[in-house]
Amino acid sequence: MPLLALLIVVGGFALHSAVRKLLISQFNHALLTKVRTLTSFNEPGRVGINLGFTEHPLPEFHGGPHAEYFQLWLSDGSTLAKSPSLGADDLPRRTAPEEIPEFWRMRLPDGRVGRAVGVRLKSQKSEQQTFTVELVLARGSVQLNRVLGGLASGIAASGALLLLLAWYGVRRATASALQPLSGLASQVATIDANSLTNCVTIERLPPDLIPIAGQINDLMARLEAALQRERRFAGNAAHELLTPVSELRLAAENALEWPNDPIATSSLANEARDLSLQMEHIVRTLLALSRAEAKMLPIKAQQCDLAEIIDEVLVSLESRLTAKNLKTEVVASGCTLMTDAIALRSILSNLLLNAAEYSAAGSIIQIEAKNSSALASIVVSNRAPSRLSPDEVARFAEPFWRGDLSHQSREHAGLGLALTRAFVEALGGTFSIELQGADTVVAKIILPQKPMQSASASHAHSERPVHAP
Repeated sequence: MPLLALLIVVGGFALHSAVRKLLISQFNHALLTKVRTLTSFNEPGRVGINLGFTEHPLPEFHGGPHAEYFQLWLSDGSTLAKSPSLGADDLPRRTAPEEIPEFWRMRLPDGRVGRAVGVRLKSQKSEQQTFTVELVLARGSVQLNRVLGGLASGIAASGALLLLLAWYGVRRATASALQPLSGLASQVATIDANSLTNCVTIERLPPDLIPIAGQINDLMARLEAALQRERRFAGNAAHELLTPVSELRLAAENALEWPNDPIATSSLANEARDLSLQMEHIVRTLLALSRAEAKMLPIKAQQCDLAEIIDEVLVSLESRLTAKNLKTEVVASGCTLMTDAIALRSILSNLLLNAAEYSAAGSIIQIEAKNSSALASIVVSNRAPSRLSPDEVARFAEPFWRGDLSHQSREHAGLGLALTRAFVEALGGTFSIELQGADTVVAKIILPQKPMQSASASHAHSERPVHAP
């Protein structure tokens, strides 16, 4: 609207200026035409100038409410003649050659506003001499000023009306155009944490709003998925801690029931200690997971040899690999990168421990590491002991998610791959896990050659666990 108002004002001003210039030009032309009509020069063979209009002035030069005025001077400045309407007054002597006459606005002797023209006229005094006279003609311009004033008022009124109509039209058009957007906003306003699945309807939306509605629906779906994960996390965390807490309470009650039995008391104390360690391990892992997801891990970059770290981790898992008759194939020679060694060791420990625990007995775990000038990748493949679905594999990295084989084990709380993902992202990398074929799980890690700087460096490296339960 401000731009439209500016355009209307500028347009009205330009129109008024053009018409005003045209009307004044016509008025000036009428003045000059009257001068040329009143004066006549020598015809061929004659000398002098016809001054008949001075001897017998036209009626308008005698006076009255619409009187006009003229005055004639010789080149020496003496008045040759003037109109009776002037009386004792004189007109200003402002003249120019007839080819470029001078026009100006002036106050007439009777007080009216008028315009005047001044010209210098040349004629022959004799065959050998010429003479010059100067003529000023003035007439009232009240009617012209009224026309110009009416024009200005009309343009102003028309501009104001046009602006009002434009404002009304724009408001109606805007209201009509924004009505679908208001409806969309109303639909979004009704969505809360319990109704994220209520998608925005797009059937009646204009084409321009359909992509926005689609993005809103996608956002709602992502929020619903995130909320479901948080709810599962809260429920699983409560379940994982409730079981050892209940067992710890039961052990304490049994110890109180047989206070004089040193053997039972010792056994119950050992059980209570194991349960406390289990809960402490879960809590510490959750704290490490929280710090990693918040990008608060301190990063200390150093040159790391992937083949060397993978060999160290496999040595620590040798008993587990032997118990299930698992073999490993490692391709990582010459693969190095600049990253945090402790975080990288935690990542590989959790990843390979998960592969050892969930591989089919007698199968092969394949580990391949390679790097380029900017990135390094680590791929771990293992065959699961049973058929898996893509939905199951997609949840492997969720906190507290565990396969059926580990539900009865206290050793596994389902935090290993969640911690792996968090550590990888804290180092500026990406972690993915997918199902190939019917039972082959492939985990892939991509890390930058130089890790991202941590948001905080106040935590000691020793606070990070090497692997999670």
